[in-house]
Amino acid sequence: MSKKSSRSEQIYWGFRTHTSRYKPQKLLNYLQKRVTQENLADVVSHVRIEKGIKERSRGEYYFYLGIKTNARSDWSSTQNTLKQLIKTVRGISIVRIRREEFCWEEFCWEDIRHMVGIAYELERDTQPIEYFQVKRPPKVNPLGLETPIAEAVGSDRSQPCEQLLWWLSAAGSGSWETFQAVCSHLDLVQPRRLWRRLQLLGHLLAAQDGQHWQMQPPSLQPVSKNCYVLYGQRNASLQESLQQFGRLVEIPQPRRDAPPCWQLELQADAATAIAELRTKYPALAIRPVEAPPPWADWVATLKVVDWVPLHRYRLKRYDGSSFVDVPDAEETGFYELYEEGSQQQHALFYDRQHNAWYSAEWYSLRFLALTHLAPKNLSVSYDPNAQELSIPISQRWPLAYERYLVMQSGCLPRYNRTTEELIYQNIAPTVWQVIGEQLPFFDLEK
Repeated sequence: MSKKSSRSEQIYWGFRTHTSRYKPQKLLNYLQKRVTQENLADVVSHVRIEKGIKERSRGEYYFYLGIKTNARSDWSSTQNTLKQLIKTVRGISIVRIRREEFCWEEFCWEDIRHMVGIAYELERDTQPIEYFQVKRPPKVNPLGLETPIAEAVGSDRSQPCEQLLWWLSAAGSGSWETFQAVCSHLDLVQPRRLWRRLQLLGHLLAAQDGQHWQMQPPSLQPVSKNCYVLYGQRNASLQESLQQFGRLVEIPQPRRDAPPCWQLELQADAATAIAELRTKYPALAIRPVEAPPPWADWVATLKVVDWVPLHRYRLKRYDGSSFVDVPDAEETGFYELYEEGSQQQHALFYDRQHNAWYSAEWYSLRFLALTHLAPKNLSVSYDPNAQELSIPISQRWPLAYERYLVMQSGCLPRYNRTTEELIYQNIAPTVWQVIGEQLPFFDLEK
């Protein structure tokens, strides 16, 4: 590893346990306690532990403290306080490149990224899940869609989904594999569907290739007079702050397959309460829901797949209701590609005019295909009195547009089995107007 040459906002101090005194969870608990006691939670942000430590016969392993050097103005004084704290952790030694006793080595993320696992936050109110060994999940495509798994009627997964959201809030960001591993630890099946729900609810932002995620900062969206919905990160400190300024209501999702909606009903003067709340919790933002892009702009953002070896795959093309076998990709449309002798499959859209393949999440590609096959058959209905918008479940919108609908209420759509429609709540006439402008397939006059 190479030593970091200059001080930056985020550095790491490395250590090695050379006794069996500290098992991983005990180490995390101790560090969490000491960091809290010394009031250093803003400086020592997290700890990363060496991968595969359970394979160690004597319990020895490396760990690294994530340190924000710009958290306080006097770094020299803060550094001395940190060193005194470390000296209380018996049975560890400092990872050094040089041998001088007085030298404390500083590492950057690139130095350690290949040898450490996920980050564990050290603030007491952001550690909702205990340490566990992350198992490497099988490689799958996060942009695909899983075959529905039969579940018990009325199965309530609200609590483990809430635990997942708190864990993601503490971690801040990570990989698709890490997301899968945490879902597995919490016995949450079909992680790809949950991945999409968290994006619809405005909590999580995923990279275009679906391989990495990042939590959105906490923000309040007004949904009615003196009533707000919380999006993004959650933790105990924020929960306590919200409860001090109003009534915090947890609204279960329609199928109880995602974290409940947090709705804050402010008492008395909302402006004064919001100002005091932001003073107590500066990271909180008041942010209106951002409108989705115009359709043409959204299509232009689709990721181009450079090369598709069609000779390796069996092709199926979407005909508007199902996928049918085709010998080759001769027409513009939505294709599923099945690799011979393998369980892997891919979902891509082919544009014959430009001879280009595009990737995106499954529902987005299906909707794009419908706009090419029969745009006049696309259907939507709006009830201004109930402020509800309904679309056929077979025509589910791309994530960017469906998220705009979901975030108006903080709740996922209800499903009407009789009409086979998804029903979105709290859709004001102004929101309906925006939809008509951004999606040119619908006649607002009907």
